[in-house]
Amino acid sequence: MKSKTKILLGLSSLALASLASCQNNKDTTVANIRIVDNSIKASYTLNSEVDYSTLKIHTLNAADEIISTLAAKDNKDKITYTSIDTSEITDGKVFTVTYKEGDKTFNTSMNYNVTNIQYEVISWMPNQNYTYTTSTIGNNKLSTADKLETGLMEDGKYYVGNNNAVDLLPIIKAINPDNPLDNIDLDTIPDGVQVQLLQGTNSLKLEDYLENINELKSKGIVKFKNNITGDFTLTFSSSNQDALIKYEMQVVDAYNVSTPKDIFAIDNGVGCGGYGSDGSFTEKLKAYKTENGLPDAKGLVFQNDITIGLSDVPAFYMWGEKEGNKKPRNAGVNDSLIDWIGLFNYTFLEEGRVNVYGNSHRLMLNDQGDDAFPYILTDSREGELQEENKPISSHATIFYINFDRSVNPANCHFDVNDLIVSGNMGVSAESTIKKGGPMFVKSETSSKLKNVNCSSVYMSFMISGGDWITTNEAKENAVGEVENCRFYNCFNAGVYLWNNADLKVKHSEMIKSGGPLFFLNPMTSKLPAYTNATDYQNKIKGVPGINVEIDEDSFFSNYTEGAGGWFEAYSGAKEKASQLKALDTVFNKQLGTSFLKEDKSTGTSVSKFDFWMFSLPNGEGEALKLPVNNGGVNVNITKGGKLIYSTLNGASEVWKKAVQYKANPSDQQTALAYVDAVTTTDFGNNLFCNEAFSEKSNGQGLAFRALEEDGKASYIIPTSVDLASATLVNTKYSMLTALGYENEQLQAMGFSQNPSDAFKKSGVLAAAINDAAGAGGPSEPDKYLGVCNYGLVLGNYHTL
Repeated sequence: MKSKTKILLGLSSLALASLASCQNNKDTTVANIRIVDNSIKASYTLNSEVDYSTLKIHTLNAADEIISTLAAKDNKDKITYTSIDTSEITDGKVFTVTYKEGDKTFNTSMNYNVTNIQYEVISWMPNQNYTYTTSTIGNNKLSTADKLETGLMEDGKYYVGNNNAVDLLPIIKAINPDNPLDNIDLDTIPDGVQVQLLQGTNSLKLEDYLENINELKSKGIVKFKNNITGDFTLTFSSSNQDALIKYEMQVVDAYNVSTPKDIFAIDNGVGCGGYGSDGSFTEKLKAYKTENGLPDAKGLVFQNDITIGLSDVPAFYMWGEKEGNKKPRNAGVNDSLIDWIGLFNYTFLEEGRVNVYGNSHRLMLNDQGDDAFPYILTDSREGELQEENKPISSHATIFYINFDRSVNPANCHFDVNDLIVSGNMGVSAESTIKKGGPMFVKSETSSKLKNVNCSSVYMSFMISGGDWITTNEAKENAVGEVENCRFYNCFNAGVYLWNNADLKVKHSEMIKSGGPLFFLNPMTSKLPAYTNATDYQNKIKGVPGINVEIDEDSFFSNYTEGAGGWFEAYSGAKEKASQLKALDTVFNKQLGTSFLKEDKSTGTSVSKFDFWMFSLPNGEGEALKLPVNNGGVNVNITKGGKLIYSTLNGASEVWKKAVQYKANPSDQQTALAYVDAVTTTDFGNNLFCNEAFSEKSNGQGLAFRALEEDGKASYIIPTSVDLASATLVNTKYSMLTALGYENEQLQAMGFSQNPSDAFKKSGVLAAAINDAAGAGGPSEPDKYLGVCNYGLVLGNYHTL
């Protein structure tokens, strides 16, 4: 979330220090080590190869309690081991592992044996990483109010990157013919197995497409040449086995990843989120990649589930006093994640496309135990202690996507496919927020999430615009796309759009956010002066803003009582939610409708509203406050092709009629035409909420919107803050009253104060809310700069 938010409640320094040092009392001093059971084999056949890649150790304290579990391949500077010799038959040879920590050295050993038993293959099957992906059966159903659907929406499709090798050794079961109880999984492919590569029905020469053919035939290690992409089928066949091992795959320009460190291959060392612009961070990251032998990749392919814990986070991503840490100004935030950081960053230096292929696997932040992923304890860039009464507003992200200002962000595409994501920051009912966690994707370029399930993150998806849209005509809005996705249990919002961006949502669902499902923070722009209708319409189209297109099918459900968590974090949000809920009584009495639902799941009835969208114009520092005298915003939201919320729609029509009215204010037809333009267009409604009309008719700067059959909109306002006497009046009647028309005149002219029948139909309920005076006025279109209102869209508006 952008920092321009007023936080209501926060941490005392004591609470922060306590949270930062919150650990159990386990002794973390290493006293011994132990090889993890089954992490390396203890029995080998003669002249077989040894796989050390799975070797792991436990570090132990004096009480023999596990402190940590370390993979040898990820800790080569600390873990060394002797060789296992399979060149001769032996029993009881010793394999030794050595671990160094500081100036201390620890050893542990195990016995192994080498036999000449000729094991007999009894069965084989494809590699489990492949079958995990291809056995994923998509559930394309969307949730309903009565049933929550789960699972990825699309069937699993298997991808292989051509940047590095992937292990597709079949699972080969074998037994000792002289001892049926002696059975093993072979780590080499038996003699006589035939390997074939197909494209369609055409058989291809292995050496033309693949590297290390001998390793492929003996170990199932697949490495496509770097220039090879496309759809292929790789088969293993044997005269001794009826089953054909078949791998159908799409080869892509990407790096295969199986550990958290591997993901850093995507980071091209140019950007680092919103932190470290002095270059020190990127230099450290380049050194980290070099140390770990990681290339600069333009795509990733997950080959298994990956969990990221504290031990996987480089030291320079953390506040603290340990080697490599960034030293904070206050030690109370030690051992916490630096905010504003991108865990994995990619900066587009040229226009193009970068893909992350999940292969239906999971990307998880470990949220338990000693290796839990670190929380954010301050949003200060200098490591200051978080201000008292100021909860954490997270800006950090798992993936941060940026672009060089020489390219057009609209033509730079970052896409994530077929991935299940879970973080460490779900919806909170707490009245204080003492910690923060990262969002999933934060992008300043066009980005698409397709077949992605995302939960328990600060936000699932953020598209961030900038001032380049106003200073460079060659730049266009970045486009965010969400297709066949499920977002749920996000602390802040499902999707956040900042400044200027476009978003398209197709066959997706968003369920349960701490705030709105869609949080819009549009930039303010001084609107052009009105000259004539045609010219003004063209100029209005060029005002930067936010456009959201949602298809008819997508499902949203976000019932909240409007308190705790997000509503405490944003100053005034809880109070506005309370005022909104109180108005439901007026809808009940007058229209027989409601936008509230009684939740009795806890045994106590709690009134909740279905919070879809909130729009907060950007421009008032750290306050949930509307900018004044600083222009207006351009926001448009459609669902199923119907406009459900807008700020500038109808502006040209309103000013055309306003100019005519100004020239001849005594002409009734001119006045009525002007009133009609104001009270049937979204721009007019926003104008209405800011100007004298609402005040003169006792309105509260709050107008609700309903769509008529002819495509135009109708609006109503409450006439008083006193709900006992308040009624809902259509804005046309209210505006005519403000212009001096008496009730008898209006009745004679056929105008009623009653709301349109459109408000008696179920659907969505939109509203414009204002608590500030605007610039300009209805009779001054040439001086009008624009006004800002809060925008609101609620679901489940229904009849009683």
